[in-house]
Amino acid sequence: MNFSKQEIIKMFLRNGLQLDNDSLSYFFSNQDKINPFLEIVKNLKEKPLVITKSFVEEIFFQIPKVEILKEFSQPTGIFSSEDILKFFHERYEFFRKILEKRIDLVNLISINRISKKLRKFSIIGMISDKNEEEKSVEVEDLTGTITIFLDEKIFNLLPLDVVIGFVCERKGDRIIAEDVIFPDIPLRKEVSKTTNNVYCLFVSDFHLDFSENYKLFENFLGSIKNLSYPNLLIFFLGDISSRKEDYEMIVENIPKNFSYFFLKGELEKNLNFEKIFDLPVIIKVQNVKIFLAHGDLFSPYLSIFKKPEDTILQLLKLRNFNPTFSLNNFSNNYLLDEIPDIVAVGHFHNPTFQNYKGTTIILNGSFNTQPIFWLINLKTREINKFSLI
Repeated sequence: MNFSKQEIIKMFLRNGLQLDNDSLSYFFSNQDKINPFLEIVKNLKEKPLVITKSFVEEIFFQIPKVEILKEFSQPTGIFSSEDILKFFHERYEFFRKILEKRIDLVNLISINRISKKLRKFSIIGMISDKNEEEKSVEVEDLTGTITIFLDEKIFNLLPLDVVIGFVCERKGDRIIAEDVIFPDIPLRKEVSKTTNNVYCLFVSDFHLDFSENYKLFENFLGSIKNLSYPNLLIFFLGDISSRKEDYEMIVENIPKNFSYFFLKGELEKNLNFEKIFDLPVIIKVQNVKIFLAHGDLFSPYLSIFKKPEDTILQLLKLRNFNPTFSLNNFSNNYLLDEIPDIVAVGHFHNPTFQNYKGTTIILNGSFNTQPIFWLINLKTREINKFSLI
C-alpha cells in the first residue's frame, strides 16, 4: 500500500514527530523506511523538534565495517643466534629511519666514528644493558657499543632494548647524554575522525565469576538497551567471564542495530566463542585506527613507569608496546609503524583517559572497583563517561 504525503504526515504526527519538506519527500519515495525509522526513533531519549533529511540519514547510516589492520602474535619454536641477530637488526633499522629525520640529533654519527677528540655528537642506539648504581646504559648500533651516563629521571624511563637518539657531550672520560630523543608521534599528526557520528563504547573486567557482580551486569544489560545512539560499536576488552553462557546472554541483549567485538582477557583464555580475538589487534573504522588490548601486555613495565596510564603513554612515545626482549617476547610485532588514534585497554581497573598528540588513551574501570567505562564519538572525538553507579 502506498501512502499519500498527507497520510505520511499524519503517521509521524501520531508519533509526536514533524517532518520538513526534504524528509517528507524522502519517506514518500522510500515508504519501506517509515516503520523502521519510527521504531528506532521511539527509543531515542532526545528527538529533534523537526525531522530533517540529515537526521534521517544519520538514523539509517550503517556502522562502517570494522577492518582488521593487524593481529598481534608471538612466534614459537627454537630460535638460533642468527634469528636473534636479525630480530635486533630489523628493530634498529625501523627506528633509525624514524630518528635520523629528527633535527634535534645534531652531528649524527655511528658509534665506531666516535673519537676522544670529539666533544659533541649524536647517535642512534639500542639500550642493551643498564647500570642502576652509575645511572649509565650500554648503547649499541650496527657498528659498536658505548657507555652513556644519564640524568636519573631519564634513566628511569628507559626499558631495555628500546632504540632512541642520544645528544651527547664528552666530559673527561665520560660521555654524558645532554638529551634523549624518542621516536614519538609526529607533531603534526592529524586528529582522525569519521565523516558521520559513529559511537564506540569500551567495556571490560566484569569478572562475572564473582556472583556479587551480577547486579551490575543486570544494570549494564539494561543500560545498553536504553542507549539512544543509532550507530554504536561495543568493544568488550576481556575479563568479562570464563563462562560461555554469560557471553551468550550479552549477545541476546545487545540491540540489533549495534555491533559488538570481543577480545580475550585472562578469564577467557580457554573460552572458544564466535567473534572473540585471542590477542591485541589494531582495527580501523573509516580512517580512525584503534589499538585494542586487554592490558596485561603492559603489566611487566609497571615496575618502570609505576602507573598504568603513564606506562602506556611512555611506550607510545617509544613507539613500541612491548620492547624488552626475551625468548617469550621474540617479536617486533609491537613496533608502532601505524600510530593508533585510540588506545583502549582494560585489566588495570583504573578508569582514566588522556589525549596525547591526537591519540586518545583510555583505561577502563571494573565491576570489582569502579564500574566506569568510556564512550567516544569518532566524528567529534568527544569522550564521555559510561558509569554503572
